[in-house]
Amino acid sequence: MSEVLDFEQKVQGLADYYRALEALDPRNPQHIEVANPAIFYGSHDFHASQALAKVCSRVLYDIGCHGRVEYGRRGLDKNDLREDTDGQRAERADVLAVMTSPIEAAERAQRAERIAGVLACIASGETLSMTRYNRSHHEYEDPQDFAIDSSRAIFGVFTNGHVSDRTLTIQYDTPVTFAPTDDVKVGEHLMRIDVPALFHKGNNLLIEPVVYN
Repeated sequence: MSEVLDFEQKVQGLADYYRALEALDPRNPQHIEVANPAIFYGSHDFHASQALAKVCSRVLYDIGCHGRVEYGRRGLDKNDLREDTDGQRAERADVLAVMTSPIEAAERAQRAERIAGVLACIASGETLSMTRYNRSHHEYEDPQDFAIDSSRAIFGVFTNGHVSDRTLTIQYDTPVTFAPTDDVKVGEHLMRIDVPALFHKGNNLLIEPVVYN
């Protein structure tokens, strides 16, 4: 029978594994003599590096998947954002930060703090400006303003059930995302936040409160 690990053990184990893989990579400065391009025929691409990069990418993906599963396991998608205490909001933000696959604990904490700030603005009904980066045109799109009605219940849910989904949907009234019958009310979508894009270069998403002069 496999060992039963809790959430933090799984994330920490994958982070440790990622560091071990990086140490093996011939691009690592400690291995520069072994990885000297002059000893390869025709190409300066190190085949070991290419293979290790794929494994590292998969490890990061797995870290994000654990965050995605944990969000549902803790029932965070069922709780009204307006009713979060500071501690509950920090917990929610921390799990969302894991979906961005940080390796270092300090980076995870910084990302969680920023996410918590966005959630606090949503819960308090502030108007938020969201600017998406268009990767096809390599430029930012025109910002969109979202006026949030805090008199209605607000939920942060994932409308796609697959663990690869990192897009948090903010919706009103109910955490229900689809209706199997006409008797079930579905939440009204307000905005969709690509959580990793809040931090990853080349796919940036800017969210900030609207400041009126």
